[in-house]
Formats: sequence, C-alpha cells, structure tokens
Amino acid sequence: MPATIDLEAIKWRNPDLLQARKESSPSGKLQLIYAGVPGRKDRIAQVAQAASHVRDVHLTFVGPDQKELGLLLGADVIEPDESGQRIDFTGKVAADRVPALVAKADFSVIIRSDERYAQAGFPTKLVESLASGTPVITTVSGDEATVIEDGKNGFVLRSGDLEEVMSVLRRARDLSSDEKLRMRGEALRAARKFDYREYVEPLRLFLGK
Repeated sequence: MPATIDLEAIKWRNPDLLQARKESSPSGKLQLIYAGVPGRKDRIAQVAQAASHVRDVHLTFVGPDQKELGLLLGADVIEPDESGQRIDFTGKVAADRVPALVAKADFSVIIRSDERYAQAGFPTKLVESLASGTPVITTVSGDEATVIEDGKNGFVLRSGDLEEVMSVLRRARDLSSDEKLRMRGEALRAARKFDYREYVEPLRLFLGK
C-alpha cells in the first residue's frame, strides 16, 4: 500500500490553501517551489540553475536558508544573475504552514536521481504537492509514472539535465492562467488516490480473508 494522507486533515483545509488553489500566475510568469532540505536523491541544483536563466521564472525554497543551500548546492548556483534575484528562501517554517505555501506556487519541482536506490517508492513531497493542488515538474525514476501524466497534472522530465529543465520551465511558464488552473484541478484529483479512505474497504476485505 502506498503512503497515504488524510485530505480532511486541518492542514489541507487551511483557508489560505483553499484560496490559493483557485489562483495561478498569468501566462508568461511562473512560480516554482521546493519544500524541504534537498537529500541525496534530489538533483535540485539543475532547477536552481534553470530558474536563474529562464526569463520570468521565480523559485522559492521552503526550509533551508540561502547559506545552507549554498553549502549543499554551491554558492554559484543560487547567486542572482544580472537580471536580478530569481530565487528566494523562506528559512525554517512550521510544518502546518508548508501546504499553504506550496499551494501558492504554480508547480513544485522534484528531480530525483535515476540510480537504483531512488527507483522504489513514491516521494512524500510529490503526494503533498498534489494534495495542495499544485502540479509537479518531476522525473519519473520510481512509481511516479503511475500517477503523473505529462501536461495533465504535471510535467515529466526524462533526464533532468539543465537543457531539458530549462525547456520544461519555458513550457510551464507559457501556459495560460486557465491551463494552470486546469492542472491544479487534475493534481488534486490525483491526490485523492492517496487518501487513506481509498484503502479502508480493500484492506478490510483483505484482512477478512
């Protein structure tokens, strides 16, 4: 059974989150978010570099501050370019506030290694992004391919290299507001597959055998 969530929990009913699900950036603008401290499976440096080179793309890191990320990714990756700062940092945030912050972004970014240790399972960050109503830009190194449909509830990266990430960011940026809202709705529909209520009856029947 995959990781499950409770979509009726208070953190998913936050008024700020519910309002954010109804909003999106205009066409030609893109708000990205990465929540949490990048781990060994994550290749977030490519996203930070791409966000610094693609016009009208803004990336927010929730959790680590600029100094911490500079140590993890390299200071040159997160420095502003000549067009100004396109990356910012919230620093540490209470866990119950994170879903509302994620909901305010157009897309979450989750790029994992294609090494064997990253193949199994479904990233918790991805499930929580969908539950926030925020589609994802992600590699499909594990079970993500069973849920994420390119252009419907997210964008799929095949290699996750810099050129591909930049191309996908442009594609996402150029969506209309209506298209971004449609993808929000599809993300939330996909999240319902992970609500624990979906598994109560099948599990009851299984245990009753």
